[in-house]
Amino acid sequence: MKADKATGKMAAESKDSERVYKDRQNIKGQKKDFAADKPGSLQQKSDKTALQREQKKLKSDQVTMKADKADGKMAAESKDSEQIYKDRQAIKGEKKDIEVDRSNLKADQNK
Repeated sequence: MKADKATGKMAAESKDSERVYKDRQNIKGQKKDFAADKPGSLQQKSDKTALQREQKKLKSDQVTMKADKADGKMAAESKDSEQIYKDRQAIKGEKKDIEVDRSNLKADQNK
C-alpha cells in the first residue's frame, strides 16, 4: 500500500464518479473536434451527433451517481486499503476465536 501510494496509485474513485469524469473528458474532446470542422461538413454533423450522445451519457451517469450517493453506495476505497481492512477484520475474528478457545480450555481444566 505504501509503495502504491508513493507512485500515485492510491487515488480511490467510485465507479460512478469515474464514469462522470470520463464523460466530461469525452465531451471536451468532442467540442474540440466539432470546433475544428468546417461549418456544414459531414464531419461536423457527425461530431455534433457524437457530442449530443456524450452529453446524454453524462446526464445519465450523473443521475446514477446521485442516486447511488443517496443510497450510500459511493464509498470509494482503493484495493489496497480494502484488503488491509479485510485483513484486520480477519485478525480480529481470529483473536476472538483464540480467546474463546482459551476460556474453554480453562473451564475444562477447572472441572
